[in-house]
Amino acid sequence: MTQNPMSSPLNALKQRLFDKIGPECEGSIALYQENPHACCVRVSNIRSDDWGVKLTITNVPMAGMRFSENPARQSAEIGCAWIVFSPNPSEWYARYGWRLFFDSDLVEAVKALGTQLAGEGKLLEYNQAQMCVMEHRARKHAAGISPRART
Repeated sequence: MTQNPMSSPLNALKQRLFDKIGPECEGSIALYQENPHACCVRVSNIRSDDWGVKLTITNVPMAGMRFSENPARQSAEIGCAWIVFSPNPSEWYARYGWRLFFDSDLVEAVKALGTQLAGEGKLLEYNQAQMCVMEHRARKHAAGISPRART
């Protein structure tokens, strides 16, 4: 008999970790990336079960960032099975595409870039947000701070 991959020891470990860090992120503003999108969202209704995680993301209107005026598109539920989900205090991601970054310094850097781009009549693109993430990680690494640490 084969073991259900949803109940593996690794998935149980991920769930225990997530159950510790998830509540700390309730109501947080985060950078949400899912190619080709990058925007700031408020994270709420965070929950987990044996399958994985589910949460609600709500667009937060900010200068230079895409925002739908359609109420049906301002909020969405996202989720991910444990088998393809990786949580840490500053970043959650699904291997198939979406990421949430909770580091407040990174969120502020992206907001600043959005404001700059808005002044030029442009909107933040996915690749520009990804460059912010990479530069932020490099700064933390150079300062001897774990990129997984939440500031």
